[in-house]
Amino acid sequence: MPSPVTSPGKKEISRGLTLLAILLPLFFFPELINLYRLPKEALLAFLAAVLTWLWLLTFARQPGNGEGIRLPLLLPLTVYLVLNAISLTGALNLYEGLRHVFYVVIGLGLFWTAANAIDRERTIALFHWITITGTLVSLLGIIQAWGAEIPYLVQVAVPSSTFGNKNMAAQFILFALPAAYVPFFTAREPAKEYLYAGMASLITTYLIYTGTRAAWGATAFSLAVLWLALRAKGSRGDFSSLDPRKRGLLLGVVIFVTLMNTLPRYLLPSFGAPSTTARLQSMLEVETDPSGATRFAIWANSLAIFKDHPILGVGKGNFQFHYPLYNRRVTRDPSFTVEEKAAEAHNDYIQLLAETGILGAAGFFWILFLLAKKSWQSISEKDLHLSGIVFALTAILAEAFWDFPFEHAVPTAFFWIYAGILWSAGSDRSSTSTKTPSRGLALAVAALLALGSTAASIFSFMHFRAEYYYSRAVNGAYDTQSIPEKIDWARKDFDQAIRLYPFDYRYYYWLGVLEMRSRKGEPALRATLQALSLNPYHINTLNNLGVVYTYLGNLPKAIQAFETALRIWPYYVNVQNNLGQIYEKTGAKEKAIEAFRNTLQIDPANKLAKGKLAALLGQK
Repeated sequence: MPSPVTSPGKKEISRGLTLLAILLPLFFFPELINLYRLPKEALLAFLAAVLTWLWLLTFARQPGNGEGIRLPLLLPLTVYLVLNAISLTGALNLYEGLRHVFYVVIGLGLFWTAANAIDRERTIALFHWITITGTLVSLLGIIQAWGAEIPYLVQVAVPSSTFGNKNMAAQFILFALPAAYVPFFTAREPAKEYLYAGMASLITTYLIYTGTRAAWGATAFSLAVLWLALRAKGSRGDFSSLDPRKRGLLLGVVIFVTLMNTLPRYLLPSFGAPSTTARLQSMLEVETDPSGATRFAIWANSLAIFKDHPILGVGKGNFQFHYPLYNRRVTRDPSFTVEEKAAEAHNDYIQLLAETGILGAAGFFWILFLLAKKSWQSISEKDLHLSGIVFALTAILAEAFWDFPFEHAVPTAFFWIYAGILWSAGSDRSSTSTKTPSRGLALAVAALLALGSTAASIFSFMHFRAEYYYSRAVNGAYDTQSIPEKIDWARKDFDQAIRLYPFDYRYYYWLGVLEMRSRKGEPALRATLQALSLNPYHINTLNNLGVVYTYLGNLPKAIQAFETALRIWPYYVNVQNNLGQIYEKTGAKEKAIEAFRNTLQIDPANKLAKGKLAALLGQK
């Protein structure tokens, strides 16, 4: 088989992938509202751009006709990328769609760089560093669960570690888990056995502390699949081959994890990890569990999006902009409120169907089918590092049935890196080989990946900087008690955020709110209309539009905005009241009475509606 990139370049790319695997899970930025997504996305885009350029330049310096580079799965990956791009033809928000397509490009770049740079020896070294990172993440999460406050480390859902959300942390742990256990099982030196056993204990403890049922279920499912596959290929699939010291250490891991999940509940009053027993019980009562009911509603409504757009979907990354129209299409989504609106389908496969249609989903499943074949060829009791890769890939794909790991930077990056390693290391012992492309084709693909990753990096850092100003404005984090000064500084921050990244509807939405509170009708109208151009069915913005038109005296337009918001979500109390007051002003008494009665059906204690309705009915 032709050798991949020659040694110096291969070594540098391998080190770059290792650096990405170390830094990405640890990176956070506490000043951002969007804590657990954007910082890691920006770092991923930057590191991926550096890696793809390094890959391109290293290969371009090599002589010959394509010997030096491999592009496994070139056809299915290209088809998948093209279908994602084509899906944007009907996108409501083209900018958000392009951002998601850029991250598909990053994923493909990571897959091919890993396939060209990581072999068995480097896989073991990579596992070592991922284990260290997983241990650091787990230690922080365990400390948080024990009730300690870590300065500048915001906890959106305890224990969140560096992810801001424990569910996203658990998705990373699915990749760190085999990285800890495989070196433990393969170690020959007692010191390494004790080291990896200790780190595996902490990582396993934190996985349980997160209380993430999707990750627990994915772990159990993946272990079962791996055991059955090994048995089918002639392996015993038990621990009889382990020496007594390893069996003793493994028993020690089980005891440690058990004690860490029982004793702290009795010893620490501030222990914050969810109850393991309660979470396990809820997994058996999915239909009555509120989280399960919410997911089933979102899935049913999301499938309605796919039914209406079956071929190419609504556009990559555009699920969140269409879902408001579908929040009651099949069944009412109990989680859809003024404050909360589903940005993801909580099932990556259903979301894939909704966003890219049957064609985009078929492209992705084509890739998964080929990866499954490679996994079957590669899996072996003798090559546990490949078995660990298969475990992680299976686990995250199973987790994607209940959550949305492929909408986040860390699990997406690790998925494509692990898939590339599987293809590269698995090819060493597989009977099939990867065809070597022509030099011109290989250079063209590498150049496109480098340019796409660079564009993603630029957009991500623009968004990252803009988010800082946006977060400061929304939080009112200014060193003054003067309200006029705060408003003025917030307006400047919103303007700066818009200049840096004019593609995020939230910046225009909150600027419109601010201008309206400052009684600046025309600027408020411009900002609100711009927000709606990026997110046409956002009920909060439609309500603001009605308020602005009311202030400007354009009551027909205000009524139209309020009625549009109510067609999307008829349970919006403020809109019902606003509409009732406009009808009252215009003399449409019966419509005003109906609007206020609708408010009281939703909120029987609403004082404004009670008073207005009593006055309209001539009651005290």
